[in-house]
Amino acid sequence: MSDSGNYRCVVSNTAGSTTSNEATLSVKDFFKKWHFETGGGVRSSPAIGPDGTVYVGSNNWKLYAIKTDSKGLAKSPWPMRGQNPQHTSRAR
Repeated sequence: MSDSGNYRCVVSNTAGSTTSNEATLSVKDFFKKWHFETGGGVRSSPAIGPDGTVYVGSNNWKLYAIKTDSKGLAKSPWPMRGQNPQHTSRAR
């Protein structure tokens, strides 16, 4: 695909208020590994189950579970609070 280049990006919330400083996203040429169409637009991030299944909600009020060839979640540390889906490092 040929959408390579630099793009101006800011993060905003659902009310349209900017929640980040301006940044530049650099995109290199890539190829599409797979494609899945939902019955409506998708406005949220997908979730990945422990078995590699990708879950995504659609504006048509359906939740899609997409089975992938993945063997599950990566074994490397997560760039998220708690370093795992259960956020266990938040124990008090």
